Amino acid sequence: MKRLEKSVIELTAKLDAITSELSKSKQDVTIEKTQNHASKGIL
Repeated sequence: MKRLEKSVIELTAKLDAITSELSKSKQDVTIEKTQNHASKGIL
């Protein structure tokens, strides 16, 4: 039971890390899109 509990905790930590990476990359894409639109507006 302890082993299973430890595995669940480790998996949860990994999932949290993946989730935060995904949200970071989504923000990066949003920033890129915003910059592209801004530069197109200037041209």
